This record gives sequence, C-alpha cells and structure tokens, in this order.
Amino acid sequence: MSFAETVSPVTMPSGKGTAVGGSRDRFDEVILPVAFYFFMASICRVGIDLVPATTNISWGAAYACLFWAIVRRPAVYIELARRNALLLLAALFCSCSAFWSLTPVLSFYSGILFVLNVLVGFLFAERLGVRRVVTWLFYFGFITQTISVALFIAKVPVALGPGGEIKGLFFHKNSLSMHASVLYLNSIVLLLSGWRRTLTAMGLLLAIAEILLSRSGTGLLMLTLITAVLSLCMISKANRAMSSVLFGTLAIAACLGLAFSMLVSADIYSDILAALGKDDTLTGRTVLWDQAFNSFDQRPWLGVGFVSFWTSSETSASAIWILTGQMLTSFHNIYVDRLVDVGIVGLGLLMAAQLRIFWTSWWFFRRNASVLAVWPFLYMSFISALSLSEYPIFWNSEYQLLFSFAGAVTSVAVAHSQRSNHARPR
Repeated sequence: MSFAETVSPVTMPSGKGTAVGGSRDRFDEVILPVAFYFFMASICRVGIDLVPATTNISWGAAYACLFWAIVRRPAVYIELARRNALLLLAALFCSCSAFWSLTPVLSFYSGILFVLNVLVGFLFAERLGVRRVVTWLFYFGFITQTISVALFIAKVPVALGPGGEIKGLFFHKNSLSMHASVLYLNSIVLLLSGWRRTLTAMGLLLAIAEILLSRSGTGLLMLTLITAVLSLCMISKANRAMSSVLFGTLAIAACLGLAFSMLVSADIYSDILAALGKDDTLTGRTVLWDQAFNSFDQRPWLGVGFVSFWTSSETSASAIWILTGQMLTSFHNIYVDRLVDVGIVGLGLLMAAQLRIFWTSWWFFRRNASVLAVWPFLYMSFISALSLSEYPIFWNSEYQLLFSFAGAVTSVAVAHSQRSNHARPR
C-alpha cells in the first residue's frame, strides 16, 4: 500500500477514513470524537479548575495513541517526518539547547515534549483529515461559545471579566476572543463549502457577537485578518487575472495611503491602536519586548535555553515581574520568546519550518477544487498573526501543535497529488 493510500483521509476534504471492520467504525464514530473533544477541552483550559488533572490525562492518552499508530504504520510517520523535517529539526534543536541552557534539565524535557507535540499534530492530520477536523472544531467552538454566552446572559460571575466584558468558560477575555476567532474561521469556511448553512451561519454570528462583547482589540484584528485573507484567496482562486489586478491595486493604495499620512503628519499607528482601545505600548507589550531584546543581546545566537528565561534566576525575569506587577511566563510574542531562548539559529529553524508549511498550504489550496482546501492556509495565517501579540490558542502546548497539523495535512495532500500526477497517463 502506498503512502498516499494509507493517508487518504487527509487528502480527501470530503472523505472519511476507509473502515476496516466494525471495530474501526465504532472507534471512528464514538471513541475518537469523545477523545478529541476531551483533549480539546483540556488543552484549551475550558473549566480551568480541572486543568491539572485533565491536561496530564489527555496528553498521556495522546502520546499512547501516537506510539500505537507509529508501531502499526511506521512508514506513514517516517514519510510525514521526512516531509516536515524542518519542523522536527527545530524541535530537536530546542531539546539540544540543554547543552548550553541555564536550566538544562527543563530545556531537554520541554524540547522532547515539543517533538512529541509535533508528532501528535501529525497523528491528528493522518487520522482525521481536513473535513473532520474542521467540523469537529466547529462543533467544539459552537458548544463552548454558546455556553459562554448563556453564562454571560445569566450574569454568572465566573463568565464576567473585571470590566463587565464576557470571558465565559475561559479565564480571560482574550482567550475567549481567540477561540471565538477560531469558530469564525471554521464557520465561514464551512458556510462557503455549503455544509449545514443555517448552523454555520449561526456559528458565524455567535463568533462575531462574542468578539464584540469581549471588547478584545486582538479579536477584532483577527476577525479582520481572517476575512481579508479568505477574500483574497477566493478571488485568487476564481480569477488569476483579477487577483493580479486586485493585489496591484491594494499595493498602490497602501503606498498612496502611506505617502498621504506622511504629508499630513498623521499618526496612523496611534489612531488605529486608539480605535482598538490600545495605547502605544500595546498594553505594556512593547515594554516587555524591550526587556527581551536586552536579554537577546547577551546571547544572540543560541539563546539562554529553551523555556529557560522565565524559570532561571540568572535572567532578568524577576525584574520584569517587579516592573509589570505580574508573574509573567511569556513576552506575549512567540517569535520574541523563541529569539530569547533559542537565539537566531533556533528562531531561524522555526521560521523556515513555518514558511515551508505556508508554501505547502498554498500549494494544497491552489490545486484543490474544494473550498475546504483554503482552511490550512487560512489557519496558518491566523496562528502566525496571533503569535505576534498573544500566546497561541492552545496555551500549554504553544504553537508547535497548531503548525504541525497544517504541515502534516498539506504535506500529505501534496504527496497524494504528486503521486496522482505521476500515475496519470500523458
């Protein structure tokens, strides 16, 4: 059996896995969805009081399933690893940073988890496929956001933020708005694909309402980004000539707008931030980034060690806590975090892996007739932009799990398409 045949659930956006016997059907229809939703609830910190127990159980179960899958079909995962070698190399580099880390044991352990989390992303992609992941994420988001709104309307204290904004089942308004953005992304893709239009339209409206109720500037930016990227993708797919004209027009408009703002001395940056309810420091983020670059200057090439900055007594983390009055664990920018802990080399590997996934996602979209094919590229655009100012949406695993799925699903699709082209008579 070829690699493309073994992973056909990923390559066919509308397809389901090929069932082998009744036990496989029961696993796909009952056990796998329950396990997936349990995993999502735990890593998204839904019901934060349960996190310590549920995260350990869910990750342990995910690793056990991964081991089982690799043992059963090693060739599939070897091929996935080969096609996503840059991402795995970046993860391995993070683990190797233990050799020069300020906290070597922690860096090695966290790096190994990075590798395992990437492989879990491969497992999801290989096992579920695009359609099931998108629809299951839609259902998960729809359920959690509906409950969040219900708790908000009932004025249950746990669902309200300090300023009266909605935070629902999540521990902060930004977390809720990030997950509402994911619901918006999945809803609009499914709506355009013609899947249960009434339900997906409801999901779309629910997501927009929650982003507005959360009063999150980041949420509004993500809403705009998702809509803009999707629109440009659809126009590009429909008419190449039109897309070239559109991109050219947008570039000219941007240049004219910049020139105009310089002539009238307009501070567009401050005006946009003010409209989003932010100050020039992005609610203190730029202060954090200044501290990060000071640390980077001391060890620019290899960094202080993966996830070491916030845990080592030899860094300026304690000074930042005093300055901000908060026990922070991130610079609120994943790229800055990686620049500090694994330096230019580590960040370079991660960025190269990210660009590779962007390319395969775009390739998949351009060569697939289904609207669902836009999801990996749209998803990558969202996560990449979100990582500039927030933690990723899956807080305890960072963005490696998110990117690894897009990398796996699109690399499988590329492999399938390439094999199909070779097999097609000329």
